[in-house]
Amino acid sequence: MVKCIISTVLFGLLISGCAPHRGEKPFWGHEYTENNETLVVLDSGLASRLRLVDEATDKTADSRLIVKAKLMNRLEKTMRIQVQTVFKDAKGFSTGDETNWELIIIPAKAYYYYEVKAMNAKAAGYVIRCRYAK
Repeated sequence: MVKCIISTVLFGLLISGCAPHRGEKPFWGHEYTENNETLVVLDSGLASRLRLVDEATDKTADSRLIVKAKLMNRLEKTMRIQVQTVFKDAKGFSTGDETNWELIIIPAKAYYYYEVKAMNAKAAGYVIRCRYAK
């Protein structure tokens, strides 16, 4: 009888411990990832497989923002991802300037140098979005 009770309690703990955890939705605007980070990974498994090694910004002669990022594939196989850059003004709002989704193929354990220019001079900040290729 005691073994039955103990096994029932352990089984209940096992089931409740394996339930998926749902993240809390941010309440304030500054809690959103796109407001705090420059690289946002949109797919769940991609965050551990893709690493932002280095990033830099520069300006063109006509004051447009240039974004440079060094991405690393941490896998032992070739990775196919899509990348998009959203440019933001000094207050953090989108300037309406965002690039199309670009297909990037990164070989195993290799680096990829991503570079993109803003289309207007309003851009002061940016967010790089990454997802698996569809």
